[in-house]
Amino acid sequence: TEKGLRKIVAKAPGLWRVSHNKQDWSDGADLASVLYSVGDMDVIEISPGSYTLDKLVINRPILIKGTGAKAKDVVIEVSQKSEINLFNAKIKKVEFQGLTLKSVEKISYNDAFLSIKDAEVGLYKTNFQSSGHEFFAHHSRNAKLLGRECEFSSGDQFDTLFMEGTSNLDLDNCHFKGHKVAVTTHVSNFEGTLSITNSDIINSRAHGLIIYGGKLKLENVEFHQGKGGIYIGNKSQAILTSVVLDGLTINGMEVTDGASAQLNEVSITAAQTAILGLKAGSSIRGSTVSFQGGERGLHLREGAIATLTKATFHDSAISAITLERQSSLTLDESNLDLAAGNCIEAKDSNATLRTVTLSNCLFALNLTQNCLIKHKQLTFKNNKEKIHNNFNSSKLQELP
Repeated sequence: TEKGLRKIVAKAPGLWRVSHNKQDWSDGADLASVLYSVGDMDVIEISPGSYTLDKLVINRPILIKGTGAKAKDVVIEVSQKSEINLFNAKIKKVEFQGLTLKSVEKISYNDAFLSIKDAEVGLYKTNFQSSGHEFFAHHSRNAKLLGRECEFSSGDQFDTLFMEGTSNLDLDNCHFKGHKVAVTTHVSNFEGTLSITNSDIINSRAHGLIIYGGKLKLENVEFHQGKGGIYIGNKSQAILTSVVLDGLTINGMEVTDGASAQLNEVSITAAQTAILGLKAGSSIRGSTVSFQGGERGLHLREGAIATLTKATFHDSAISAITLERQSSLTLDESNLDLAAGNCIEAKDSNATLRTVTLSNCLFALNLTQNCLIKHKQLTFKNNKEKIHNNFNSSKLQELP
């Protein structure tokens, strides 16, 4: 047994009560001993107050529940690297309800405060605070995190959730603030699914979310302030619905290395590029997408593909759309309205434009080096020049 822990027996079978108040109904304030003594499917109720653990170790299916009015009323402070591992358990579930779990000492760089393996961990009205770990929670080997009404904070220089293997994430009405990256995955070993709904990610010091491989689903999610928004790489498949990204100092979204992104009612404001698509096989499809400000709205390079319907572009300083190195764009029923810069600039790339309005640009179309632009029902308004075809090297073809 671990030093200092002792086996105890609950006064009520299957129900443990932890409290600093010495009442007849309480099993004491020694949370470590209670965790060491629990059985499968036991419930631990914790009264308001602050409790300390050297480490949190859970290897049985249990429920840990705070009995205060708010999650901040019950605080569990943990000082050493901890683990939830239900590899030997028949039932693979652990739940936390109505409490705050806080790491209070720094662990070695590139390590996680909490490792989760072979377990489905449920978080309900639960807060997680960390300051000093490369990752707050590391999910691997058939792990799943299910969160409802949760808050995460992990310090400006550290990531919050790290996923690998076939692990899965399902969050609703959760909030991230104070982190380097809110959610990230292993760069080459992730095949699971990240699902986040009705949540917000605030003030990311690098990116709000990074996914390499696997699937991503975001619905009614907002990214505010910070550096970058969403990085989608390594053949990931992403679906974004009713997503807002604003106040970002670099790029709103990057889609690269064969990844795909389906966008529905998405609004992006970023200082550099709203959406950057890179490399052959990377594709972006969307309807009702809004690009606001920044240097560029949509930038496709190295064979990336985009198909957009009912898109709007406003106030980009350099260009609303930039196409380079054999990239391809299909744009329908869309409006581009700038105060400066070019509406569309293309080099060695192709575009199909149908029912598109280009307004208040330096050049509505600025074409270089063997571009092919197919078009139907183009409308030009207040541009300095409609079509600038450098060296007459590009072709324009009107569609029937």
